[in-house]
Amino acid sequence: MSRLDDIAQALRLRICLMDAANTHILYENSLAEEFGVSRTPVRQVLQRLAYEHQVETRTGIGTVVPPLDPDGAAQDFLTLAGTLELAAQTAAAPFDAVACDLLAQLETLVAPVAPAQPMEAAAIFALNSWLIAFARRLNPEPIMADAAASLHWRALRRLLQQDGARHKIAQGGILDGLCRTLLVQTDARAALQMMALAMRDLGKLSLSGN
Repeated sequence: MSRLDDIAQALRLRICLMDAANTHILYENSLAEEFGVSRTPVRQVLQRLAYEHQVETRTGIGTVVPPLDPDGAAQDFLTLAGTLELAAQTAAAPFDAVACDLLAQLETLVAPVAPAQPMEAAAIFALNSWLIAFARRLNPEPIMADAAASLHWRALRRLLQQDGARHKIAQGGILDGLCRTLLVQTDARAALQMMALAMRDLGKLSLSGN
């Protein structure tokens, strides 16, 4: 990954771990100092995150991470699942070379996952980041792919707000099962359908208590 990609991933994880009930301000100067770069690449990263609807630019304030409506969790997961299902209707091709390369990366990500153990936030983030990139590759419609990615980042933020060990075990089980199934899959349509089903399951989990 490029330096911009590294910074973007670091900020995505940070955003996912922020208290979703509050607004958070991201200061360009502070971020530039933290990452050892000028404000220009920081601004480019923030523009990328704004395109993904993870941050907003507010007049007189700057770049902020908006809070999440707690009543919107179910809708976020259902919309993500529906978008993936819609993409599956036109994604009948077998995996291309890039998708196969991504699958090789997935093997490394799932190898250390321990069954029936709480999954660490970093692992949940890494697997979902991979799923976002993979779904984007399989999605034949660029606009729909962008929408699915934005919805998935929001859903991931909701997942990482859940602190209970039971949730972490259940999340890990769903994600691990999905990823290991994808490793033996070769069809884009089936893969997107599997991802949609997993997002529905994660959505149901997000509505239950710790």
